[in-house]
Amino acid sequence: MKRPNPLLWVWYAFGGRLPKRYRDWVLHDGTARTWLLRAVLRGLVQVTPFGAVFVTLVVVFAHSWLIAIVGVLIGIGAMLPYSLAYAEHSVNARLGAYGFPADHASTVRRARYKAEHADEDARYRATWRTDPN
Repeated sequence: MKRPNPLLWVWYAFGGRLPKRYRDWVLHDGTARTWLLRAVLRGLVQVTPFGAVFVTLVVVFAHSWLIAIVGVLIGIGAMLPYSLAYAEHSVNARLGAYGFPADHASTVRRARYKAEHADEDARYRATWRTDPN
């Protein structure tokens, strides 16, 4: 699996399309155990330029690092819920752009979870079976 270089990854994080040779990596990015962390990281990268401009303007005009840092933290706090709320849709749409079926990432993650927890599911079902006699 070929990984994109840092410049291509930043392009990808901002919604750019990678060349076809990275298709397997995009699938891995959307279905790995760390997919949600990766989605949040992409969100943080997307707000970084705005944070940098904000910090620069506040420090230059207000001369206050405290206001700049608090403002950035508030911005990150506002970005995180949106990033988390739309992560699944965003990843599925991203995979769809690379030719994968709709909801492919969710389907792959769900199947992996079921396979990894099959014994727990069977144990749960056995415990809660009711005998009519």
